[in-house]
Amino acid sequence: MSGSISGVTTPVSYTPDEGLTFDQAQRELKLFQYIDGSIHWWIGDLLLFSELRYGEQFSQLLDSTGLAPKTLTRARYVASKFEPERRRSAPLSFSHHRLLADLGSEDQDRWLDRCEAEDLSVHELSRLRAAGKVQHKDRPVPDELWDCVRNLPKQFVELWADGNASGTWGESYVLDDGRHVNLELKVRVTPSPLTPS
Repeated sequence: MSGSISGVTTPVSYTPDEGLTFDQAQRELKLFQYIDGSIHWWIGDLLLFSELRYGEQFSQLLDSTGLAPKTLTRARYVASKFEPERRRSAPLSFSHHRLLADLGSEDQDRWLDRCEAEDLSVHELSRLRAAGKVQHKDRPVPDELWDCVRNLPKQFVELWADGNASGTWGESYVLDDGRHVNLELKVRVTPSPLTPS
């Protein structure tokens, strides 16, 4: 869809031309709906393109937008996980895709099909996900989490080997896509029933 807005726009208002007809008002409304449903995809695709094209200048582009870093990171991440030909438009939204972005492509497509077939809202999809019905079986464990398990601090290993104590060890990570992950390992050592007293 293409078109231009007839009237004056500001970041917080729209003043239509005085001579705007009913048919023009309908076209304007459709254009606004189109922009609203597309803007996050456009931002994400522009960020992916700019990252490849402009290299080091990419961070300057991010700083110049005035948008929250989380908004930009999310748009870029979701756009990177759904090729344009796999994206669904109305009634599904960018937010539907965002909730499924960390799944494998087959699971994403299966869930998008279900959302369309059952007319699931973003809230309903979120509730299903929270209930554990959206599995992450295709998502590999990030290397940085495996590295932290392989490289447990010496005092933690000693505590475990001692056999007389308990302990907790934890680390926080920020993954490449901006998500925060907290890893906490707890060890509680109890005497084995097979160990002689």
